[in-house]
Amino acid sequence: MRVYIAAPKAELARAKSVASQLRERGIEVTSRWHEVLAEGAKDPTDREERGTVLRHNLADLGRATVMLALTSDGAGRETYVEIGRAIECGIPVVWSIERGGEALSSSSAFVAATDADAIACLALVASGAP
Repeated sequence: MRVYIAAPKAELARAKSVASQLRERGIEVTSRWHEVLAEGAKDPTDREERGTVLRHNLADLGRATVMLALTSDGAGRETYVEIGRAIECGIPVVWSIERGGEALSSSSAFVAATDADAIACLALVASGAP
């Protein structure tokens, strides 16, 4: 299983923590944005840099077999674009609404009440358990 983590930049520490927990369970994390982004980083203003970030994120998403969406109230409109892209590409979404945010209705999404529940769900699927 290969997981892409989608989350608002405001949730950087959360994304890093979840990525670490997934790796501890032997799950590959394809997203790199949370590893290279510095706390408090602003969106790039340079067109070329924005294009590079977009290409990297799309490449990382393209390698994923599932997306873990970490939403929060009032943050991360771009996160919903990534979630839509995953659904459009047929990539299932495990959606943690621990800190709010609204899970979009989709037959390819599983909604988890907490990050821990989402991680447990992914670990269970990765283990091949029925």
